[in-house]
Amino acid sequence: MARTSSDRIDGWKAIGAHFGRDRTTVVRWTKERGLPVKRIPGGKKATVYASKAELDARAMANADDVTSEPEASHEPQDNRPAKPYLALGIVVAMLIAVSAFVYSKSTPSPVVPDEALPQDRAVAELYLNARDKWAERTSKSISSAIEDLKQVVTRAPDYAPGHAALADAYLLARDYGDLRDQDAFPAARSAALAALKIDPDLGAAHRAIGFIQYWHDHEPIAAQKSFERAIALDPKRAQTHLWYGNVLADNGAHTKAIAQLQIARRLNPGAVEILTNLGWALWAGGRRDEAVKLLTETIASNPNFAGAHDCLSVIRLSEGDLNGYAAGVEARAKLRRSILLEAYGKAVWNAVRKNDERELRNVIFDHGARIASAPGGENHVWSAYNATLASNRDRVIFAITQGEALRENWGSAVYLDRIIARWKDDPEIVSRIEQLRAPRLQ
Repeated sequence: MARTSSDRIDGWKAIGAHFGRDRTTVVRWTKERGLPVKRIPGGKKATVYASKAELDARAMANADDVTSEPEASHEPQDNRPAKPYLALGIVVAMLIAVSAFVYSKSTPSPVVPDEALPQDRAVAELYLNARDKWAERTSKSISSAIEDLKQVVTRAPDYAPGHAALADAYLLARDYGDLRDQDAFPAARSAALAALKIDPDLGAAHRAIGFIQYWHDHEPIAAQKSFERAIALDPKRAQTHLWYGNVLADNGAHTKAIAQLQIARRLNPGAVEILTNLGWALWAGGRRDEAVKLLTETIASNPNFAGAHDCLSVIRLSEGDLNGYAAGVEARAKLRRSILLEAYGKAVWNAVRKNDERELRNVIFDHGARIASAPGGENHVWSAYNATLASNRDRVIFAITQGEALRENWGSAVYLDRIIARWKDDPEIVSRIEQLRAPRLQ
């Protein structure tokens, strides 16, 4: 039955106010008692929402447990176990199973119960606020989340999820913030290993390690094992399926990539980062029309998400739509607030306005080579791909030679397959590209 907007409550604080309780309390009730709270990932004002009618119905059914419970004391209790968050594992698992059955057919996915919160209420609130900021995926919010999570792991050093969340934040800061790879990856690894030292079976930490193994260590086989371990330990985490799908798409396992991203989408419907990665995986897998449709719709509903502009602009460039590519670069530069991207965007537009494709190809190639040559930069596959689009063999060979000299390990199967298809009658290019290609996942 459709509900009016007045029936909906957005955000943890508003849900808490509905019961006359604070945010931490209703988060705990959601985990322990299955309050019907639902998630809208990527939202700026609220990451969760609920129906007043559903909340009241649950409260009526559990009146003794929900409505009459006194507020938790702010005073420390000496008789609590040292790691209370580990003791709730069985309860959390039961709630996951029950909620999946109750909500799967008729409503959006409910909030998957997270790990139990730190014992200190102030630290718990800090952790929740950091995760909200992390979900916003903006440069400012990611930077703020990192600072909050640093406090969390300092004040609750034995809280493994805090360390894992810090690893996630460092990794996202590479794309949404201004943290360089050579700084982000070591910091993320340190945080993830700290989490695993406390809790070796924490799926989120294995997920972070898998991400690092693939994108930094260039060890796809080890990364696949880490992601599969993370999913086995915690199969309801959309973020894990998202990152694993992203890795599979980059490596060329397109069918498995799309399947993982569809799982992530079912777990967190509407999440802009999932829709964007799914669109990219569809294009990589040869499903061009579906990809363009999904990315176009995603940008229309989420115009401030730079990643979607980036993906669609690459597709436009690949199809010879130079205006579309220039517009995408410009949008991305404004959203990322990057001086380097802004300068690049202006150079791209200058070439497009002059209708000079040769100049545009030079601008793109030089930009890619400059980024690849920077410390901790990307590899030269983008340069090789753009030289291929321009049918410039000399520059393809130059990019390959640079990659060989730097001992690069090329993923980006979506580019490699197109490079090889274009130069299929050139055995030197095909052979050298295959030597650079990362090991393939099955």
